[in-house]
Amino acid sequence: LELFIEDSESSAAVAANLSHKFINVHKAQALVGYWGTPEGMSSRPIAIQNKVVLMVSSAANAITEGDTQGYVWRFQLKATDWGTVISRATLNKLGFKSVGVMGLQNAFVLPIMKVFEEQMKANGRQVVDSLIYNPEQPSYRAEVERIFGKNPEAVYCFGLLPDFVSIMKEVYRGGFESKVVALSIMADAEGKFVQAVGPKVAEGIRHFQPMPDVSAPGYKKFLQLMDAPADRVLLFPPNTHDQIAITALAMEKAKSP
Repeated sequence: LELFIEDSESSAAVAANLSHKFINVHKAQALVGYWGTPEGMSSRPIAIQNKVVLMVSSAANAITEGDTQGYVWRFQLKATDWGTVISRATLNKLGFKSVGVMGLQNAFVLPIMKVFEEQMKANGRQVVDSLIYNPEQPSYRAEVERIFGKNPEAVYCFGLLPDFVSIMKEVYRGGFESKVVALSIMADAEGKFVQAVGPKVAEGIRHFQPMPDVSAPGYKKFLQLMDAPADRVLLFPPNTHDQIAITALAMEKAKSP
């Protein structure tokens, strides 16, 4: 089993170019390790057209919806399921009565927002305001002032690391007091968020992320294979490990050269 490894930079365009390279230059039989929704969405039609399996940790519902001809395999909860779990935790654990919502214009984020807002309203919680912002804006000051200025108990931010860094700097500058809830890929990102904004800005942010069952024998075996500490929580690498294992098993089953 030969691996060709490239950095997609979490970019849709870069991922699409690499998918063409893997298929046409390296003659790859499977595309694995695809993480973000932009990568998965841009590579999906390429994989289907070339009849190559694409295995993704991307959460956007759209990646596996429609006619994939069996070539797109999901290793992550759908975005709507993320919204359901975050809603349940808010209602049963966090207990906020009023919330504001900010979300990135993204196929991954929008289904989370939709489910979350529906669940909040259905359970008698107030959504004081909700907005969708664009990626790579020069500033998010207007959006922050609009949502945080209405003083909800908490503001839920759904997006990615780069936009969240800019948003939280504006929140800190404005001295707003609403609690902040986000996704771990934004508010943790393996320490990159704190490195970007500093501990004062990052303090008190609550964040959500699907994670493996760390008590499962399979996960413990994976940590040993990775030579990682026993208490380390690795979110996406186990998916890629499983993708490669499934590729190898499929090749063996098919007697593929």
